Amino acid sequence: MKYPLVTVVWDDACSSGRWQSISELTGVPKRCNTTGYLLKKTKESVVVSHTVSADGDTCCELTIPTQMVKVVKRLRK
Repeated sequence: MKYPLVTVVWDDACSSGRWQSISELTGVPKRCNTTGYLLKKTKESVVVSHTVSADGDTCCELTIPTQMVKVVKRLRK
């Protein structure tokens, strides 16, 4: 496989769909872990996908802005 398998640890925006007291709000982003094939890594973003075809097509890619990325850990070659 041309693309390495990685886990990306990143902080995402989060919201609540319910009424709550302002004092309950933590102001902390949601820590996420995404595992997939690393398709592209640039100064602006990291792009991963859970599916890559034999002829090099992909679907369900996720582009994560670099500012949100904490760690990109390679799982295997």
